[in-house]
Amino acid sequence: MTVLVMSTFVAVAILVAALALYLVLIAFILGKVRDHAGLIVFGVRAIADQVTPVKPVLGEINADLSGVRDVLRELLERHGEPGKPEEATAQPDIVGPDQDRTPGIEASETVSSGAPGSPGPEGWTDHA
Repeated sequence: MTVLVMSTFVAVAILVAALALYLVLIAFILGKVRDHAGLIVFGVRAIADQVTPVKPVLGEINADLSGVRDVLRELLERHGEPGKPEEATAQPDIVGPDQDRTPGIEASETVSSGAPGSPGPEGWTDHA
């Protein structure tokens, strides 16, 4: 055989080896993807199983809440007309910038981190 034929066989062998290596690599990656997808399906099924006991209880919760709604409507009818709020007589709370509205929480815990795009103290977003 000539050198040209031998070099063609070597080139084809290198090409087949490279393709085989890539196919093995793809099979390995797909195996990992299958394992992760299995974990996701397992988690979703676990969540679905934990949520199913809620369905029968929803009727009881709704019945309890309808009683609460009726009591609140009765209270509202006694103390004012529905839909018309009474005029406020108390002074609004005035809170300085270094004071906190919630007792037990430091002011530094309620202030935004200051990172770009994070909501500020008044709910504004920094679009810097």
